[in-house]
Parts: sequence; structure tokens; C-alpha cells
Amino acid sequence: MPGIRDVLGAEDSNAVGRLKEISRWIESLPISSLPFVDMGFDTLETSMINSINNHRINIKQNFNQINLAVRTHEFIPSKFLFVERFPLWSSMFPENTPDKFRVGDRVLNICSIKRAYVPFGARGTVVGKTEQKVVVLFDEQFL
Repeated sequence: MPGIRDVLGAEDSNAVGRLKEISRWIESLPISSLPFVDMGFDTLETSMINSINNHRINIKQNFNQINLAVRTHEFIPSKFLFVERFPLWSSMFPENTPDKFRVGDRVLNICSIKRAYVPFGARGTVVGKTEQKVVVLFDEQFL
């Protein structure tokens, strides 16, 4: 990174004052108040995310809740864990990576093993993604 002398030609108090003036000007620009976003971040427009969230709230207020009769635990016989699946030999729940999703995709949670617990079967919309994570706005709020 170039020093003050390389950019302004001097290192005296006038150069430092000029550098502070440039810094204040940059901070006063409208672009300086935008939120920080990781490189490679892909997202829906804020208005679209708000529209999806408003639709979720509308459904919650105007429609009855669906209570599915499901078991607390589901058991899978061990012989099915590594059954050949044509044309690949794979586990029952292969890992997904963020590059398999696009912003706007509808998703369903089928795995709840990490610290941030999201109920099995929760539905949502992909509203953003980075190289390592997918950002999902779920149809329901969870405590």
C-alpha cells in the first residue's frame, strides 16, 4: 500500500490534513452508508424480500394453521442407509452446496443437525447466498 508521501508528495501536517479531508469526503458519499456485503454475495432485491415476508404474514393471519400428525422420531432400517441408488452409490442424504441453489428457489429443510435449529420440513425461499452459505427466509418464524 502506498504511503502518504507516495500519494500526496509529502508527509507534513498539510498532507495529513489533506488526507483527513479526502477521508471525510469519501465517508460523506451515499455509497459509504450501504451495508457491507461479502464478495460473491447474490441476493434478491429488498423489495422482493419484503414482498415475500408480507405474503408470509398475510397467510399466517388469514389462513388456518396446518397441524400434521407426524411421529416425533422416524427410524430407517440400517440396511437402507447404503443401498445402491442407480447410477451412483450414495448415502441417503447427500450434502448440498450453495452452488446448487439460485436466489428465488423454494427450499425445504430436510436436515436439522446443526446449532441453528430449523424444524424438519420447514419451507422457505432462498433470498441470498455467498460462496459458503445460503440465506433462506422461512415461511414461518421459529423461536
